[in-house]
Amino acid sequence: MFQGLVLLVDDEPIAAEDSMAALKQFVRPEQILYASSADEAIRLLDSRPVALVFLDIEMPEIDGMETARQIRTQDEEVVLMFVTNLAQYAINGYGVGALDFVLKPVNYYTFSVRFARAIARA
Repeated sequence: MFQGLVLLVDDEPIAAEDSMAALKQFVRPEQILYASSADEAIRLLDSRPVALVFLDIEMPEIDGMETARQIRTQDEEVVLMFVTNLAQYAINGYGVGALDFVLKPVNYYTFSVRFARAIARA
C-alpha cells in the first residue's frame, strides 16, 4: 500500500467527498489532507511533505492551474493530477507538469488506473 501523503484540493464539498471515497480505497484516511482553496493547499504543502496532489481546476479566486504553478515554485517533484469536469482545460495541465487528470464525477475504475500510475511516479 502507498505510504505517502495525498492532498486533495477541491472547493465543491460533494465532489470532494466522491474523490475522498475513491482515495480511501488506496490509502488510509490519515494519509489524506484536504484543502478547499488554493491558499489552504499552499499552507498545507508548506507544512508537510506531500507526494501526490489531486487538484480541481475550476475554483474561485485562484483556479487550479494557477495553484499548480504556485505548487511548482515550491516543489518540482510532487505528482500533480487534476480532478475536473472541464476536460477541455485539463490538457493545459501538462504545462505545469501534471501527470494526468480524472473527470468528475469520479469513476472508480478510471480513478484506480490513474492513481496506480501516480503512485508509480511518486
